[in-house]
Amino acid sequence: MAAGQSALLDVLRLAAWVVCVDFVIVGAVLATVGWWLSNNYLRVASAVDAWEDEPMRRQESVEWLYAFDVHCNAFFPLFLLLHVLQFLLLPLLLRPGLVAALASNSLYAAALSVYHYITFLGYNELPFLRSCEVFVYPIGAICAAYVCSLPFVWYAGLNCTEIVADVYFG
Repeated sequence: MAAGQSALLDVLRLAAWVVCVDFVIVGAVLATVGWWLSNNYLRVASAVDAWEDEPMRRQESVEWLYAFDVHCNAFFPLFLLLHVLQFLLLPLLLRPGLVAALASNSLYAAALSVYHYITFLGYNELPFLRSCEVFVYPIGAICAAYVCSLPFVWYAGLNCTEIVADVYFG
């Protein structure tokens, strides 16, 4: 097989992996978790229909497709940051040294935080959900992991871009 065909197959394989695994499978899992969490713990018990003479109790719930749509909306900026911008910055992010590792890890922390914030915005739009702040709680864990990783960045050169490149292209 010629070098050009091999490179094209590698690009197609990576694109299929990103679409099938990163977007669809991981997205379905995250959408299911958000759907289950919102329907079981965040939903207001009932609402009164103001248009009827007798108040009717109705139970509203989050549809799974809405949860997946929230994931799609949150995934797009993450995709732009971690696949497009990171690709453009690869020559800088893969350099040895502290600055490249800090930039790489900061990019990942920012992208994951944006994902969770947009997820929060999607669920917060629904009037029958309360305490949607739980969807931004992972941002605290992301920040804590980022701070805890700083000694590893300093002493071992921990670089998220290198780790992910090994997973995708290893």
